[in-house]
Amino acid sequence: MRSLHLCLVGFAIGVVAAPANAGIEQGWFVFAENQIERFNLQARTGWVANDTPPTVNEVECTGDNESMMFTVNQAGGIQHISNQFIAGLDSRGRPRRGAYLGDVLWLNVDGDRYELRNIKTPDRRFTNFPYAPFDPGDQEIILVWSGTTSVRQSEAEPFRPISSIYEQIVKAKKIEWSMKVADPNIERDPDFSPGRRYRIDSSGLRSAVAWCRHQVAAPAARMLPADLLKKMTGS
Repeated sequence: MRSLHLCLVGFAIGVVAAPANAGIEQGWFVFAENQIERFNLQARTGWVANDTPPTVNEVECTGDNESMMFTVNQAGGIQHISNQFIAGLDSRGRPRRGAYLGDVLWLNVDGDRYELRNIKTPDRRFTNFPYAPFDPGDQEIILVWSGTTSVRQSEAEPFRPISSIYEQIVKAKKIEWSMKVADPNIERDPDFSPGRRYRIDSSGLRSAVAWCRHQVAAPAARMLPADLLKKMTGS
């Protein structure tokens, strides 16, 4: 089934060109790991080399507690927060997904209730501008996300990206989700109750994000490992 996440909703077809320069090499290395509450944390650095010694390209820190996931970028900002919308456990103790693409939900953050909905990203193409044809032989077609998960507190308000309440989510003591409108085309667990509020496990989220912010600002985030430098430079 199509599971729903806070930050990723909706599919579209994207086109990715084949690499133009075969001399480019890139990768990641983990420079710090930790566990806070149920969050498994990993801070890592991306590097890139173009027939030159490798240089730091990107730094990020991620956290995952099997219910929520988040990413802190190299500036210490929250890149995204996603949630599995779990509606309890099955007979084997595995999480049961309670929400899917097409559902309209409520998100309750410390008493503030937000309508949660996917807003389709506008088409960036000009309808009256002819695009030059491309050779599909050197192109790869992939699936990419095209929607923006958005929130509003009342019908009188415009929808705004959920990123506008990321900090509120991080600081919240209690987060819950509930169903507003269910997609009738999805077969659901018979025990699932659309009118019920389900608790989102955010225990330790604030401390986990703080740890990540400290790591992406640390000198170790921008120090390439000696073995990588030796491998790439041969010295």
